[in-house]
Amino acid sequence: FAFLSSGTWSLLGTELERPIVDERALAWNFANEVGIGGTYRLLRNITGLWLVEGCRRAWERQGRWPGYEAMAAATLEAPAFRATIDPNDPSFLNPVDMPDAIAAFCMATGQTPPDSPGSVTRCVLESLALAYRQALERVEALTGYRFPGLHVVGGGTRNDTLLQFTAEAIGRPVWSGPTEATAIGNLLGQLMASGRIAGVREGRVLVRESFPVRTFEPRARKGWDEAFHRFQSLGSM
Repeated sequence: FAFLSSGTWSLLGTELERPIVDERALAWNFANEVGIGGTYRLLRNITGLWLVEGCRRAWERQGRWPGYEAMAAATLEAPAFRATIDPNDPSFLNPVDMPDAIAAFCMATGQTPPDSPGSVTRCVLESLALAYRQALERVEALTGYRFPGLHVVGGGTRNDTLLQFTAEAIGRPVWSGPTEATAIGNLLGQLMASGRIAGVREGRVLVRESFPVRTFEPRARKGWDEAFHRFQSLGSM
């Protein structure tokens, strides 16, 4: 399975029995994190909803933040694919004003900057979905395996727009949940250590039976492949 831990930061990858250490993994900035039960998590770190939160803070200072529900509606009303950013560009690490940093990136790459909070947020969420597609395809290139879809966990599962955009970008289902994945994983580790459950497999069955999983199917893919080709030319990813 391929997973995406989605929150302030994003971690996308898969679980393996042995690390993958080659020139492509190095060039694409993949890590091999040691996991529980002698496994390895081959994954790529991608800037996540930090970008949205940076915009929120800037708009709150300006008195322009309408709230999450209103912003979600404005995002869907904004035109698609007007501009694309590289979420991992260093200019987005901790700018004084995130919307200004996004506008500067767009101008530097020959694009017209988004001109409203809704269009800025759409630019960010589309760009994250495209970054997830690139990372997923690179995991497949490294492992030689084609994944049927993407499992998303963490706080980002509350952002339905991002989940739907991700399904469109990858052209495959996105399975969402649970939200509190970090706390649940910690609990499973303690249950294993105390002998209450036998191992990871039993723990995963327990999670599937305890928490709902939502499915997002790709349904409006027009424009996503073209946007992905433009995204690939942006730089640091």
